[in-house]
Amino acid sequence: MTNLLDMGTWEWNRTHWTIKKANLEDLKPYFSSKKKNNPTVFISYSWNPPENQKNVFSLIEKLEKDSIHVIYDKKDLHPGQDMNYFMEQALSLREVDAVIIVCNSDYAQKANSRSGGVGYESGLILNQIRNEPLQDRYIPVASERTDKGELPLPDFLKSRNCIDLTAENGYDCLKKAIYDVAGRDDKL
Repeated sequence: MTNLLDMGTWEWNRTHWTIKKANLEDLKPYFSSKKKNNPTVFISYSWNPPENQKNVFSLIEKLEKDSIHVIYDKKDLHPGQDMNYFMEQALSLREVDAVIIVCNSDYAQKANSRSGGVGYESGLILNQIRNEPLQDRYIPVASERTDKGELPLPDFLKSRNCIDLTAENGYDCLKKAIYDVAGRDDKL
């Protein structure tokens, strides 16, 4: 930057500044953050079957390797804390760029019957997206297919565009969607 500003080393140690002829576009990298804020996501998922947890933790590991901060219960909910409050806060945090809803058959069944933690959380999500058909902060992803080859989505997500993680490019589509939402200034 010394050369761009035509400043000698002695000038850097003085309290005065002089106006120099410099192209401000050339100086942009020095004054803008070199490290862009990484996206933050919250993961909504079912603990059952145990294989689903393994799939979800594998997904979390991939996301974190791609510099995406992931908030989820097994890491961020501590003993003695209220689970419902944790879910409510995670879904409403402005720092959370996207909510990833990992759907499997168990998630769909519990969401439809509003049972357990999935039922409570899906009710909160439904209230957030009910009147926003074009929102993209809540991203449903399917981690499996049914015996009929269908994506196991709860009723309230069946009309939503879902990312199929079983597809070859599924993970790349999810990563792109997260970075797209995180990069917008008008994110919800």
